[in-house]
This record gives sequence, C-alpha cells and structure tokens, in this order.
Amino acid sequence: VAFVRALIDVAGKTESFTTEASVVAYNAKGEMLNNVDIIPSTVDVEVEISSPNKTVPIKPVFEGVLPDNQAVSTLSMNHEAMTIYGPQSVLDKIDEIVFPIKASEVADDISFVQNIVLPSGVRHGTVSKVSVDIKLAQGTSKSFKVPINYLYNVNHLSVALTDKEEPFTTIEVFGTEENLADDKFLLD
Repeated sequence: VAFVRALIDVAGKTESFTTEASVVAYNAKGEMLNNVDIIPSTVDVEVEISSPNKTVPIKPVFEGVLPDNQAVSTLSMNHEAMTIYGPQSVLDKIDEIVFPIKASEVADDISFVQNIVLPSGVRHGTVSKVSVDIKLAQGTSKSFKVPINYLYNVNHLSVALTDKEEPFTTIEVFGTEENLADDKFLLD
C-alpha cells in the first residue's frame, strides 16, 4: 500500500455538501488494490465548493423600431440582476447579461417570460428566466444640447475645438413625453 484516498464525486455540485466517501488503497504504480481490508471503509466528508462568481445586471435590448410611433413608457422585470459562475477569466469579460426584444413584435402593452442564455464559458447563473412587462405610449422626439467631454484622453491625443465657445453637440432622442421631460436618462 503506497497511499489511501477517499473518493468524492463532485459532478453537478454547485454548493457545499456532506457525503459518505469510500476509502480506497493504491500501490506505488497508482493501481487500486482490491484485496486490502481498510478500516473504516467509508468516511463522512464535508466538501466546501466555491466558484468564482459575479453579480451583473440583466438588460433587454430592443432590436428594430416599435411600430406606429410608439415608445416604451415603462419596462419592468422580476429580476434586474443575476449571479453568474465560471472561470475568473470569463467573468472578467462580462459586464451584463443581455437578451433581445424584437420591437416589431411589440405593438401593444405586453407581458412575457424570456429565457436567459448564458454567455459561453459561464457554468451557472442564478436566473434562468425573467418576466418582462412593457407598457407603451405615444412617442415624440426632443433635442438636447449636451457637452462634448474630451477629458481622460487615454491615448494622449491632442484635441482642437473648431469653436472654443461651443464645446457642445445636439442629439435627438425619441421616447414618451413623460420620460423625455425627466432628463434622467441622459445620466445612464
């Protein structure tokens, strides 16, 4: 007998658990010895499982344009974020979990359940489905004058404004009158 091991099957386990493990003896070549008496032949074992994880927001992304000049008045979901598990190198590249909504299929207020597809390399997520409730209202456009921020130039490029008095641009935004009056979306 070169060494003795307790074998534990962790396949499919995502949380710490307690189990009874068989004790097995091996010779110096690593071959299992079946003709050896081991006392005790089993042991109770607590197995602590930890996996790198990260909590990320769940975000819907509209594909296309809503019909009939409609805009989203409110969008609510039963889960705004989820915890994902996987290798740290994979988690470092993920900032959010997105799912598509085909805008052409949203002609009126709608509620539906969306399956969440995990990015490649993610082993597990705490949310597999999300309930979505969308309310629509008549859409309108509004123009906003926003400053052009040229600070934090990481490439050390030089910036020259054509009009030093006006470092602004105008953007046009489409949404409901109520949401456009709020101006809070400009901070997102």
